[in-house]
Amino acid sequence: PAGVEQEPAAAARHPARLAGITVPVRRRQVVKAAPVQQQIGARTGQRETQHVSQDEPGIRMCPGRACAGLVREVHALDRYPRFLPEDLTSFLVPPATYGSWVAECGRQVAGHIALLPHGVPSALQTASNALGRPADQLAVVARLFVSPQARGRGTGRLLLDTATAEAVSRGLWPVLDVDTDLAPAIALYESRGWVRAGMVTVRFSDGHSLNEYVYLGPGPPG
Repeated sequence: PAGVEQEPAAAARHPARLAGITVPVRRRQVVKAAPVQQQIGARTGQRETQHVSQDEPGIRMCPGRACAGLVREVHALDRYPRFLPEDLTSFLVPPATYGSWVAECGRQVAGHIALLPHGVPSALQTASNALGRPADQLAVVARLFVSPQARGRGTGRLLLDTATAEAVSRGLWPVLDVDTDLAPAIALYESRGWVRAGMVTVRFSDGHSLNEYVYLGPGPPG
């Protein structure tokens, strides 16, 4: 967020951020699910569409403004994001984003995710150090929201795998940072093979702070 300073937490309390972390490598992944109309937008703007059950989530590229209500709903239930921004459209789809996707069940927005070139500086530095790669070879998975009504259907997994596959297709290593209090999100990441690299503390200009874990996703081959 604007107007904040980020500082890493003490590495001694989190030895996983030291060198020698084993991170899985994933080849380019085709996301398979049973959506009503699965539309995974490529960088060229082309889409792959598959018609199946109306009870499972489908994916399409997201303009951002369609998900403002979803963000408010998740914030009210989970306190995520911890501090709700005023401009939700820009928050969901910042400038220069690699991609942003929305999951739909039937005609209802079920979830959202984005893939960004930038993120919390200290989190990127932690990931960069752990991987031995410069920050410009990383892609930040962010803005993952799942509607309470759509949970337990694989929506978060489908969104996460979509963003991960997009990063890998670009030759970038997917990384993310997550509030240490968000146990369900952390469980999702670890179930999909993401590895914890350390912890950082985000310090806001109003005096508040936020502890976040840094995770490394399955990376590109080579």
